[in-house]
Amino acid sequence: LSKAELAPFKMFDLFNLEPDDDVRIAALYSLARLGVVQAEAIYEDYLSDADPFVRSISVRGLSFATSEESTHLLAIASNDSDPGVAASALAALGKRKDQEAQKQLLKKLELVEDPKIIVTIFESLRAQNNDGAIDAAYQIIESQPLNYIISAAVLYLAQFQKDRAVDLIDSLMKTDDQYLKAACAEAYGMVERNTVVPRLSKLFIDNNPSVRAAAFNSLMEVDKENQNYYIDQALSDSDEVVMASAISKISDLKLSQHLSKLLEISIGSKNVKIDVRRALVDAASTFLKLNPQDSVAKEILLNGAIDPEYAVRRDAAAIYKSVLGEERDEIIRHPRTRISEGMLEDSFEQYQSNPHATIFTNRGQIEVELYIKEAPLTVLNFMQLAKDGFYDGLRFHRVVPNFVAQGGDPRGDGWGGPNYFIRCEYSDLPYKRGTLGIATSGKDTGGSQFFITLSPQPHLEARYTIFGQVTAGMPIADEIVIGDIIEKIEILENTK
Repeated sequence: LSKAELAPFKMFDLFNLEPDDDVRIAALYSLARLGVVQAEAIYEDYLSDADPFVRSISVRGLSFATSEESTHLLAIASNDSDPGVAASALAALGKRKDQEAQKQLLKKLELVEDPKIIVTIFESLRAQNNDGAIDAAYQIIESQPLNYIISAAVLYLAQFQKDRAVDLIDSLMKTDDQYLKAACAEAYGMVERNTVVPRLSKLFIDNNPSVRAAAFNSLMEVDKENQNYYIDQALSDSDEVVMASAISKISDLKLSQHLSKLLEISIGSKNVKIDVRRALVDAASTFLKLNPQDSVAKEILLNGAIDPEYAVRRDAAAIYKSVLGEERDEIIRHPRTRISEGMLEDSFEQYQSNPHATIFTNRGQIEVELYIKEAPLTVLNFMQLAKDGFYDGLRFHRVVPNFVAQGGDPRGDGWGGPNYFIRCEYSDLPYKRGTLGIATSGKDTGGSQFFITLSPQPHLEARYTIFGQVTAGMPIADEIVIGDIIEKIEILENTK
């Protein structure tokens, strides 16, 4: 075995020789993250630990085990008193196809009321290809719960009922909720029948861009004969996500007939959003791998190399090096900063102690301390956006049990931001329960989207900027589900 292969087994020794509990827990975390199945007995030992974080680590480790006993242990963990641990166990059961795992999920669906747990179960049942909850899904939809739950249930039904679910999807299309309507567009695509094409075509011209993007992706699957038509329409859309989705499809399907249109967009790239420009550069990479002499793809890449946005130039330089074997590091000039060195110096002078913020949600208030010294660019950007009212009325668009609650996207679908990027500010701060981090789509691509960790997340450390910590209201953060509202964010500056 290599040193890398031997490393997990050396960690086993820590559980026999190491007296420090913190070191043992760190070893447990490493074994679980690596998916070492030989540590099943160790995972079982820690499944009854007093700390829910430790129990969740054990659940992660057991998710890789294959024994019948591990399924039984995960079923026990699905009843854990901590909702995060329970959700992790249910997600782990979803990875298993055995009869016991399927039975446990169906049984749990009949008992739970927590919306996040219900959604997790539906997602796990879909992963199992388990059609045993069809009646339950219809009953849940009829009871008119949160749109968040209805969306999960209708996607489940579409996967198994196919065209028999169309009438139900039609009935849900009266909603004004973009999340549910986009889910319906996705569900139509899962029906896999040409009869849904007129419905999807109508959604493809919906006023909401998230719905149009979902309809486009479904049409590309359901109506393959007319893919080029849908791509042409999407490339002319006013929304950057719809355009970027089309560019990604061109790249994935290697549809070179659309390259000239991509070049046209690239030439006028000053008028399109950053995500579209990054998608163009990525598409150029695909076609240059097929033919390094492709002149159109080269011109698209060149336009990326002179883009005013640092992240786009960086992407282009990486492609020049990896695909064409050319060093173009000179194009990665220092990015223009929205906050100057002088402004940073003034902020350090102004804030002798950390500023604080209150996040007002429809469920209650969350108090946070902002780490101005550790992440000044991020904190100043967050504070300015809050003062400008940018966050007022935005939704939490992503909630993963036992992981994060994420918001701050003006689009509400995870693709939006302030139309500029801020640089990452890595530190040695730990991601504890209630830590505030900045969401990115790669290095130095943060903006307005932030997340609150619902449990410790060591694997995020030194990968995502930490800029604050919840000081009060963590139970409110635990209750947040997709669609909940950030009513406003108020800043308490604590200036000298």
